[in-house]
Amino acid sequence: MDVLDDILGAPATELLTTASAAVDVELVAYLSDDVIPCTESPTAWWAATAAQFPLLAVEAKCFLSSPPTSVASKRLFSSAAQIYTVRHSRLLPKRADTLFFMKHNLPVVKFNYGSISK
Repeated sequence: MDVLDDILGAPATELLTTASAAVDVELVAYLSDDVIPCTESPTAWWAATAAQFPLLAVEAKCFLSSPPTSVASKRLFSSAAQIYTVRHSRLLPKRADTLFFMKHNLPVVKFNYGSISK
């Protein structure tokens, strides 16, 4: 810790303790604050109260932001292309919904495709 102390200009354990205490104080204040109504936007609330909770606002910004990729939507369209083919062009929407559901949820429950007898 001596090198870190030299860089920071103070004992590293002292700085960590101070930072931890600041987060604790902010967290207690946040938890004692009123719950926002379901009709209010959490992003707007954090933007308005970022000065009051600066340390927590940084984390909230990470969790409330949109993912920077469209992989999920591309995967969905790819699945649709696999189900709606020229051969299956007359597939009813309800049947297609069922196939989408099974395609994405059977792996979640670790369904063993080999257990199906032919």
